[in-house]
Amino acid sequence: MCREKAASADALVVIVAHRYGWVPSEKEGGDGKMSVTWYEVEAAHGAGKPVFAFLVDPEYPWSGDREELGLSEAKTDKQVQKVVAAVRGLTDFKDYLDSTFTRDTFTTPGDLAANVATGLFPWLVSHAPGRMDSEDAGAPVDLAPYLQDLVDRTDHIANLAPEYEPNVGSPTPVGVYPLGAGPFEHCDQAGNVWEWCADPIGDPKEDFRVLRGGCWDYSAVYLRAAIRHRSRASYRLVDIGFRVLAAPAST
Repeated sequence: MCREKAASADALVVIVAHRYGWVPSEKEGGDGKMSVTWYEVEAAHGAGKPVFAFLVDPEYPWSGDREELGLSEAKTDKQVQKVVAAVRGLTDFKDYLDSTFTRDTFTTPGDLAANVATGLFPWLVSHAPGRMDSEDAGAPVDLAPYLQDLVDRTDHIANLAPEYEPNVGSPTPVGVYPLGAGPFEHCDQAGNVWEWCADPIGDPKEDFRVLRGGCWDYSAVYLRAAIRHRSRASYRLVDIGFRVLAAPAST
């Protein structure tokens, strides 16, 4: 199993929906009751590593697999007992996470991504390599390398150009990257095309405006919220666009 890897990790993120997962038998190093994920969580916790738990909102309508759906396919008493044990194990595991760790819930993939990012950010800032050993331990930490690595390895969440090799090579319609949606289901906040901002930048005579969000032909580092690009307000390019904000009519 992966207990040694979990114990040696810097931190452990556990995401639980409606499946319990593999339950190793005694021959496989388990007890036939606890899932491998549960063993990994215990290993990390026992080693003093932080555990960040994210559980699906029980009220959220779920269209994916669920342990209890296995009852409709069970044809023998043994198969029924296996499904019941998995459902009971999943319930116990969630109760364990709920009572042992600070945890958050999620609904959509975009909601999960946002919750994981905000949940891990304070820990990442305080544990960035070299921070505690540096004479400038109180100084801001440059997270660009870590965030770039994260997004470069998950380039399916935005239309960008990992290592300057574009995913697509052009702008894409809204909704092509649903896994990159924000908590309110807004898409393409990062990547696809640079977004115009009203903020002026540089010499006022040059009429430059701020661009944010990165685009399809730039690498992941330019998707960071801290990045400010710029262009003349009169320029029209294939990698620059804007976002329309519609406000409800006043009554």
